[in-house]
Amino acid sequence: MQNISRYRQWLYAFGALVLLGNYLVLQTLYDAGGFKKITPYFQGDSLVKIVTEPGPGDIEIDHESGLAFISCDDRRANNQRHETQGGIFVLDLNAPEARPEWVSETMQREFHPQGLSFYRAGDGTQYLFVVNHLYQEEQPSHSIEIFAWDGETLQHRETIRSEALIHPNSVIAVGPRQFYITNDHASNPRWMRRVEDFLRLPLASVYYYDGLSFSRAASGILHANGIGVSPNGKEIYVASSTGRRILIFDRKPFTGELSFKSRIYCNTGVDNIHVTPEGELWVAAHPKMLSFLAHAKDAAKPSPSQVLRITPQPGSAKYDIEEVFIDTGELLSGASTAVRYKDDLLIGAVYAPYILRGKLANERKRVGFQD
Repeated sequence: MQNISRYRQWLYAFGALVLLGNYLVLQTLYDAGGFKKITPYFQGDSLVKIVTEPGPGDIEIDHESGLAFISCDDRRANNQRHETQGGIFVLDLNAPEARPEWVSETMQREFHPQGLSFYRAGDGTQYLFVVNHLYQEEQPSHSIEIFAWDGETLQHRETIRSEALIHPNSVIAVGPRQFYITNDHASNPRWMRRVEDFLRLPLASVYYYDGLSFSRAASGILHANGIGVSPNGKEIYVASSTGRRILIFDRKPFTGELSFKSRIYCNTGVDNIHVTPEGELWVAAHPKMLSFLAHAKDAAKPSPSQVLRITPQPGSAKYDIEEVFIDTGELLSGASTAVRYKDDLLIGAVYAPYILRGKLANERKRVGFQD
């Protein structure tokens, strides 16, 4: 009888483990959007493809001049050989027939750009901050490159490297040499980053560079991705991709310190954040994150794309969330960035050899709001 009782205990324990495993698998599939139905939609018209170099993963706009800076890097090729040089391109949004022009020819060293941030100083000097991934070394490393924009080309000014740049994803400038970066993971090796994602370990972080040194500004984040700053400089927005939300931090401009304020639940894999001069947040997202992982390995497997417009409600701590664009991945796979200039919308992606440009309409499609 004792052996039968012990057998039952083991059987119950095994059954509980199976149920727990099934629950975790189903929860992961749900959180990753595995059960979502994608119905294509665009809040506008005249969507056209503009050919770029492969991998236009981030776009920044100078709203005064109407120039869009585009970060391109052939990530699939670099995952194999690390030989293809990336670049920064400029698109004049005031000229409907304009095409992207290469403007980073002064960057002669290894250049694999990812996140971008445009900054105009009080004296009119213009800067572009770029996350750069370096592979042609014994150990992969990373840097922040600072360029000056003279209206025609980017003049490389400075390379900043630090152990704080664990695996940087995005950068937002708050001064001529001051900026925040997101480390999307706490590990550099790819397999360790996959473990962090699938186990949903909140190990990502935000660091602040004050012009002399780095300091940790925020931690305990699930896959910290895009980052933005409010027009008054008093709030920092951080996209938590696997957390499916945007975190809002109060910022002390003189010290750079951040304190958590609130969150916006988006129910999608949020990527880059761009804040307009009016305070709107434009967010590209991956509604099916496991599809994006499959697309990263195989270009023939489409990954749905989504764009959200998030608008603060006047006199309230709430935000309106509107779905401006969603696609099965047939039109554009793996959208990672979306920016608005007047009534133009630009959407870039991690791997595609083009961006989308379309005209926004006045209609609204609100999908909810979150404190």
